[in-house]
Amino acid sequence: DKKTPLHKPDKLLGGSHRSYGFTTLDIQGEKREINFKVSRLDSENGSKGYVIVLNDMTALNKLTETQSQLSAAMEQTIVSILITDIEGNIRYVNPAFEQSSGYTKEEVTGKNPRFLKSGEHPAKFYKDLWKTIRAGHVWEGVFVNKRKDGTLYYDSASISPIFNDRGEITSYVSVKQDITDQKLAEDKLKISEKKTSAILRSVGEGVIVIGTDSRILFVNHELEIIFGYKGKELIGKDVTELMPEKYRDDHLAGMRRNLAKGRATILGKRLEVDGLKKTGEIFPIELRVDETEIELTGERVFSAAIRDITSRKKAEAALRTKTNIVKLLQEISVATNEATTMDEAMYTCLEKICRYTGWEVGHVYMPNEKDILLPTDLWFLKNGKRFGALVKVTMNVTIKPGEGLPGRVYKTGKPAWISDLKKDSNFSRYHKAKDIGVTSGFAFPVLERQKVVAVLEFFSVARANPDESLLNAVGILSTQLGRVTERKRAGEAIKESEEKYRRLFELASDSIIIMDPVTRRIMDANTIAAKRLGYSMKEFLKLKIDDINPPDFDPDTDQPLNELLKGGSVLYERNHKHKDGSLIPVEVSAKLFNYGGRKVIQGFVRDITERKKAEDTLRETAEDLKNVGAFKDKMISVISHDLRSPLTSNIGLLDLSLRSESHPLTPWQRKIITTLRSSAMHQLKLVENLVELSKLHRGAMVVKPKRVRVCDILTESATIIKQIVAEKDIRLVLKPCKDSFVNVDHDKMVQVLNNLLTNAVKFTNRGGVVTLSCKTVGGKRALSVKDTGIGIAPERIEKLFDMTCKTSTFGTDGETGTGLGLSICQEITELNGGKITLKSKLGEGTEALLIFDASP
Repeated sequence: DKKTPLHKPDKLLGGSHRSYGFTTLDIQGEKREINFKVSRLDSENGSKGYVIVLNDMTALNKLTETQSQLSAAMEQTIVSILITDIEGNIRYVNPAFEQSSGYTKEEVTGKNPRFLKSGEHPAKFYKDLWKTIRAGHVWEGVFVNKRKDGTLYYDSASISPIFNDRGEITSYVSVKQDITDQKLAEDKLKISEKKTSAILRSVGEGVIVIGTDSRILFVNHELEIIFGYKGKELIGKDVTELMPEKYRDDHLAGMRRNLAKGRATILGKRLEVDGLKKTGEIFPIELRVDETEIELTGERVFSAAIRDITSRKKAEAALRTKTNIVKLLQEISVATNEATTMDEAMYTCLEKICRYTGWEVGHVYMPNEKDILLPTDLWFLKNGKRFGALVKVTMNVTIKPGEGLPGRVYKTGKPAWISDLKKDSNFSRYHKAKDIGVTSGFAFPVLERQKVVAVLEFFSVARANPDESLLNAVGILSTQLGRVTERKRAGEAIKESEEKYRRLFELASDSIIIMDPVTRRIMDANTIAAKRLGYSMKEFLKLKIDDINPPDFDPDTDQPLNELLKGGSVLYERNHKHKDGSLIPVEVSAKLFNYGGRKVIQGFVRDITERKKAEDTLRETAEDLKNVGAFKDKMISVISHDLRSPLTSNIGLLDLSLRSESHPLTPWQRKIITTLRSSAMHQLKLVENLVELSKLHRGAMVVKPKRVRVCDILTESATIIKQIVAEKDIRLVLKPCKDSFVNVDHDKMVQVLNNLLTNAVKFTNRGGVVTLSCKTVGGKRALSVKDTGIGIAPERIEKLFDMTCKTSTFGTDGETGTGLGLSICQEITELNGGKITLKSKLGEGTEALLIFDASP
């Protein structure tokens, strides 16, 4: 620097001492920012000299620059940042806050953030918040705030206290993310929280001068402080006493080379090495060594400017850690949001954290409905064989709240760390295997609305002490990942519901058509709707409803449509036109409902061609039949065969309505539809009994007996009747039976048993018991159906098997019957070579026995 020539210190001094700063290049050509002090040195013999102390300020200035960059990052981040003093008055807000709230920095600076209050939170909410942060803890939660324009918005916030060197709270930092869209749409969730801080500490510096023999000639006070010495303790000592053992031989060898060659290679260079304090502590220092020759004596001395860079190293390490953690959170946030399933999201989290920490094992536990943690198949293993014992014992261990590492996390909802698993008596897995291959572990919860839905655990081979930065990061990740899994779970549920609806939609035996009531265009349909009218699905979805109506149909006088638009539903018959021009008689049941945010009409269309033919046939037959008995048999045959199919379809449609999750029924609607279903089931049972009766009377029933295991018949019947029993809160007991066989028609016997079981349930009060078993009666095999119901009067038992007598009565819950069931059961049993008997006592119950010859 030509303006401050170091070779003319007398001009630089201008007094007893003076300080300067300038920029220069080091020996490698790198730019350095230097601060130096010049002091006059007068010896006793009258000679004069100058002491020049130079300090390299490059690193400190870079730290200052880093702080500026962090400040710039706060200004540019999309996350709102608000800093207040300890009284809550705003000292700083970034542009993201201005954009989110609608207030400018000038409008809010110096004010309390209470102007954001929306009135949605009780006073206790804010009281708890202040209590938390004033106690020195981080508060996390969601605000419903009010913008400047009066609109409300949601902020996911993290408020942290900031401490000074004395541990006193000086201010509070609030990092907020506007999550209004996620709250309202529940389809996007992305929270990015950044905590930034800069730690700048005083950098100690000192000056030392040594001779060619490495003896210390001079040290200043700052150097004594740096190395922990007092007064003149260091004068005359060998400089190697300030060096760790690893440097001493190299130093002595370097001094010998320097004296021999005339100049040391390290001169003028800035070096980072370790120093040795008086206490034996090794710490990092930065030094620059220069050589000086004393003019009067020609003696060569070496001077060094030394700075304790412990604080800087810690600050750099902290900054690296902070940067890496923020990067980790960002990577996990992006990756989990891109995951298509919850399992994929959690595995991504396992992998990212293991790679960041260098830990070898990651695993997920998930709770069941009884709050027991169960191991999952989600593992991240750097070496599967090495950790085989850990995997094996983990997959066989279920954990209660509070037990082990994951149980502790599940119970508290907070991260936990165990430095030495072997010494933790609560970590039972360590003691269930000889060597699980790990030493330390930590875990954190996945929180969905404050509920723990999973616990992620991680293990390390090497011992590791708790890392507060990492624990704080996974604390943030707990909620963030929970929101992602909640969204994934909702998405999967919606997808499953849609797929289920589509399956039912496609599996329906009737045609289903959805149309726009305004344009009359067909919007959607199941496959059978298009197929029955001769169209491909692609062709069908291009049609209007009028394209399938008969040629003489006038859409302007569409009475059913007009009634639908007034509300409710309609049922009507009409002809639909096939692609080939032929007409097909149909029955349409239609209603108006919301579909994709608009009003549409959904119609269930049943082809009633066969029914119409049956009706025609029935009318023609009624006119021609003269014999009453023949007319009765024919009518039973027509009714039995032609009415069973529409009844079955009606029951299916009613079941579909009762189970629909996308269009839930009101209590009144559910009651009406349930009543309709019960009536339809009763009619179907009557039709089935008529079918069986018709077959029996006409001798058309075919029985195919074969050797059948009794327990197989009992088990199948119990399975079929299980739902009916559960609906009436009756306990069904299936007693085990020894291997025994009978020669019967398997399906017919299941039919008879189901009829007997239905009667048992019908006449048993809620909370009663129905028992299925196998007995030996007179050397024969008997299938027993026994209940604890109301019983039967002795005089009525014989009449139960006579179909000419009206024996049907209401069940204990008002159930109806046909009065034909037992007579049909008796005839089918006799066709199979057996007999049926009843034993009953009023108020105690009834037992029905099906008795057959035993089959070898």
